[in-house]
Amino acid sequence: MNLIILNKSFGTFENSKESIFYHLKVNQDYKELKKFIEKHDPENIISIDFGVQANKAIKNNTIVIGKESIMINSKPIDWSIPRADKWLETSERLNLKISNILEENCLQHIVGSCAQLEYSEKIKERKKALEWIHKKIKVNIIDNNSVELLKIIFELNLSEKYSFLRLINSKYQINNNNLKKIKNIFYSFLFNKFHIKKISSKISEKKLIIQISKIN
Repeated sequence: MNLIILNKSFGTFENSKESIFYHLKVNQDYKELKKFIEKHDPENIISIDFGVQANKAIKNNTIVIGKESIMINSKPIDWSIPRADKWLETSERLNLKISNILEENCLQHIVGSCAQLEYSEKIKERKKALEWIHKKIKVNIIDNNSVELLKIIFELNLSEKYSFLRLINSKYQINNNNLKKIKNIFYSFLFNKFHIKKISSKISEKKLIIQISKIN
C-alpha cells in the first residue's frame, strides 16, 4: 500500500487497497504526519505539491521529480561540503518509476534538486533577495515543505521508499505565516483558477495521480 501526500488543490481521492491519501493542512503539524506514517507503514511514500523556479531555465508547468532537498536559512551554505553531508536525498528507484510514468503520458519533467526557505515570509516580497536566490542558490526549485517531509522520512529510515513531485509555477505562493487564513484561501483559489488550470486538467485527464499511487 502506498501513501500519497497531497496539496489539497489537487482535489480529493478515495483510499483503496493500493493507496491512501493524506492532504497537507495550513501550518501542518508534521508530528501528526509522522504518526500517520508509522500507523500505516506504507510501501512507498510520494509527496505531490507545487514549487517555484530557482533556475529561470525551468518553464512554468514543468513537473520536477525531487532527487534531494536542502534547507536555506540565515547561515551560509558551504557548497564544498560533500553533497551527502548536507542534502536529504530521495529514492532513485522510485524516481525512475515516476519518470517512466511521466514519459508515457508525454508530460514535461526533469529530475532536479530543491530547497526549502526557512524565512520565506521575510524575503518573498523583496526583489533583491529573490534576484540573489536565482543567482546564488544552486538548486532547480524552491518549495514549502520538502525538507520538513524528508526529515520525517529520515527519522523513520524510509528514504528508499520516498520521492516527491513539484508542479512548477512562478506565481505559486511560498509560505507566509503572517498571512491571515482567509487571505491564503483566496490566493489559493486565484492560483488554481488562473495559473494551473491547463496543466491540472492534463493531470486529471491522464489520471496521473492515480497512476502514481499504484506504483509497486
